[in-house]
Amino acid sequence: MLLTLYEVQLGYFEYVQKRINGIVSGSPLSITTDKEIGNAAGERILKFSKDFSKKLDSLQQYNLIKAKANYVVLWK
Repeated sequence: MLLTLYEVQLGYFEYVQKRINGIVSGSPLSITTDKEIGNAAGERILKFSKDFSKKLDSLQQYNLIKAKANYVVLWK
């Protein structure tokens, strides 16, 4: 499943910008226990939007098992 800017909380990136440094396209990401995405060190780097969280809840038969970075967008 490919996430777009609508499926993530954009404002959260302001607080985790330094954790994103070093992530490139194809980098493996971790899935935290509370349905957030972390970097390889397990530090949280992405929060799902409310709408996407509801969508995940409706897809209870599926489990998140792995994630990787497809695009990296940095705030300037």
